[in-house]
Amino acid sequence: MESKLKKLDSIAKLDYNGYQKLVKTSWVDLVGPEEVGFALVEGSKLPWKNATPKQKEEQPMLYLGPISKWKSELSGSKDLDLANYSYGSAKVVQVGKDIHVYMVPSKGKATDEKHLKNIKKALKKFKPRVFLEVVSELSAVESSGAEVSIDENTSIEDEFKELGQELQKYHTLTVKIKKAMDGANPADRQKLQIKYKQVLNRLKNLCMNWTEDILPHADELIKEDPGTTWAKIYQKWNAYFDKRQAAKEGKSDDVEGRKLEEERLYTKTLEDIDQFFTAIEHSDDLDTSVIDVDLMNLKTHLENWKVFVGNKESNYAEELKAVEEKMKQLEKEWAQYEPLLKRYNKATALLQAATEAGDTAKIGRFTKGLNQVVEQINNL
Repeated sequence: MESKLKKLDSIAKLDYNGYQKLVKTSWVDLVGPEEVGFALVEGSKLPWKNATPKQKEEQPMLYLGPISKWKSELSGSKDLDLANYSYGSAKVVQVGKDIHVYMVPSKGKATDEKHLKNIKKALKKFKPRVFLEVVSELSAVESSGAEVSIDENTSIEDEFKELGQELQKYHTLTVKIKKAMDGANPADRQKLQIKYKQVLNRLKNLCMNWTEDILPHADELIKEDPGTTWAKIYQKWNAYFDKRQAAKEGKSDDVEGRKLEEERLYTKTLEDIDQFFTAIEHSDDLDTSVIDVDLMNLKTHLENWKVFVGNKESNYAEELKAVEEKMKQLEKEWAQYEPLLKRYNKATALLQAATEAGDTAKIGRFTKGLNQVVEQINNL
């Protein structure tokens, strides 16, 4: 087993039940040969045979550090427990020819915006492309409806039909979400805004597929419905993303384009806030770096939003002010909560060690200390 895993480029040769193409063979190139490597594999463990349905549905993004850190865990084991090296659980969804990986972080480094940017850039060069998004919970992520399966021998006609149906599906979903947002209360509206962004991301990638694969064959493929309907949906959303991108890059002062880009920036701050509160709710087994990164990302995205608006009038002036106030509130609350959470994590680890050792004296002392920390947290 050790010989199979000692090199990252050999991981792709193992049996991943159809997910081989999700394995990156050269992550080490991103951060240097002395640093770290990343890989996407099935389940909370690395199984050697068939994966369970749950393992196929939930997939962690794993961190494999220097071999000395996990080499000993390989000896005499059929499964390599990678929980200590995982950055979080994830869900894999197929969208057209591409793969979307949604990750809920349990450690902060992999979700650092500047670090994640390089990872995302590398993933998009995969065949098929892999798009990585950080989310607060997996239950809100819509599944593909079927197991991820990429067939490189698919005919252009089959791909045309598949992409067209996917475009129509997500176009219809945007209409439903927008309609639901009209009558929603502020909290639900923000949740729907985040959901809307996820759907837009899928539409954007479907448009990319269509531009590359279908457009060169448009005359022979698009002759009648539903093909003509799919083409119109593509044209609508491709123009939408072009307009938004032009505003983002400062190539256009188009009012609608600027509004679309500002909506995107606003939603990114909502995602950061949502992730912050979700992380707090699960803080009993959470690395505090996750919340640190959530706040750092919020600060970065808020600043990007303000820079984009510049001296022009904001299309989301009230929302911008509200996010600025929320940022100050969260920083203040986290400054009080973080040291207590670190004490809680330390006390929990000490109590667990004492329990495993059967040391009743320490169990009593550490239990008392843990209860004191919990009381302080509850009094915040």
